[in-house]
Amino acid sequence: MNIQNVFLALGMIVISLSGCNDTKKQVTNDTATVTTVQQKTKREIISSEKLKSVLAESPNVQLVDVRTASEFESGHLANAINISITDGDFESQISKLDKTEPIYIYCKSGARSARACNAMEEMGFVEMYDLKGGITSWKSAGLSVE
Repeated sequence: MNIQNVFLALGMIVISLSGCNDTKKQVTNDTATVTTVQQKTKREIISSEKLKSVLAESPNVQLVDVRTASEFESGHLANAINISITDGDFESQISKLDKTEPIYIYCKSGARSARACNAMEEMGFVEMYDLKGGITSWKSAGLSVE
């Protein structure tokens, strides 16, 4: 076995062990090249004041309330859509949103929205903003709901 075949075999082993969905694989007769592209996810917890400012500047952002339908009906942020994290079709519904655009998420106090962010990160969403303290902190700051 010549040295080129050794390197080719090693390259094939690296490729097969990588298991990364974001890996580009290229193999030619003489070389094996593995390029890993890591998708950067931006995830931030933001204050009610920051979200208020964002919504004033861009009212058409992706804004998702992950509480139950009855909680949503009892009051929600203007222009929010309701996709409950506890519903069995959460992933199906949330995947209809644009994964490449910023998404703002909230719940009652922050626990469910954190779970939603975890799931969405796994699904490939790249920029998520989670309202600190949820709608509870929003209301405590004297901000309005519909």
